[in-house]
Amino acid sequence: MVGALTISGHIQQDTEVLKLKQAYKELQDKLDSKINRLDQRVRELSCLYSIADLGEQPGVSHQEVLQKAIDYIISTLHYPDMACGRAFYEGQEFQTKNFQQTQWKHSCEIIVYGRRVGVVEIFYFEKMGHGGGEPFIHYEKNLLSAITRQLSRVFERKETEAALKEREEQHRRLIELSPEATIIHRRGKIIFVNNASV
Repeated sequence: MVGALTISGHIQQDTEVLKLKQAYKELQDKLDSKINRLDQRVRELSCLYSIADLGEQPGVSHQEVLQKAIDYIISTLHYPDMACGRAFYEGQEFQTKNFQQTQWKHSCEIIVYGRRVGVVEIFYFEKMGHGGGEPFIHYEKNLLSAITRQLSRVFERKETEAALKEREEQHRRLIELSPEATIIHRRGKIIFVNNASV
């Protein structure tokens, strides 16, 4: 009877150990899943910040912003090694080095002041196993949408800055060519004198 109780006790302990191991594995899987999701969010935010930062650098053209943005976007996808992308902007095309058009595509338009000025497209080289028959998972679609909105804001700001600069230049020329003497000062210091003032 004592031997039977001992065996029964060992079986019960083994069962409890197996349950604990299973519970530990489930917790580890959940933790790994959360870590992967957090890593993905960090890559997404890094992409958005990089595009915003790039757009604020003086002298960076629309073309440079788009080319780098395409590379940033691909690096944030779930399967970046199996993806490529391209963008069209006012008749110009920009693409990743590994670009290959496939049937597994998602795209979003770039809208600047209500005008469609371009589009960003991302592709997978083969159908990815996301489930539901969709090649791109929900966060990838949302990310591309957020990125194209960010690009739209960057381009709107650049267009506004260019228009302002052009307007300032027009006003400067008008004042320079004016037959009336014009002197501009700031805090008592003369900063501009047109030819009629000399």
